[in-house]
Amino acid sequence: MKESGAEEAIIEKAATGEFIEDDKFKCYTKCVFDQFRLISKKGFNFEAMLGLSPPKMKDTAVKAIAACRDTKWKENDLCDLSYNLVKCFYETAPDEYFII
Repeated sequence: MKESGAEEAIIEKAATGEFIEDDKFKCYTKCVFDQFRLISKKGFNFEAMLGLSPPKMKDTAVKAIAACRDTKWKENDLCDLSYNLVKCFYETAPDEYFII
């Protein structure tokens, strides 16, 4: 959170499905994906996400990947991609959704 400058209140709202269009929060989501090596200039690595998913969440991860694989984003803006994916993941499985 410190690196992105995202406000804790915005992160907490996202945890409950309230997504605010905030550039710092968008980059926060990218930072989280970076830490798990899930995102690069090529885009998001859905296969790696599946590999990191705990066994009890595999079905949810497969569902999220199917729903979110074609998520739209601004070209060359990985913060935008990350944010849009996080929103899609929430919309796909709100009961299992969490944010770090």
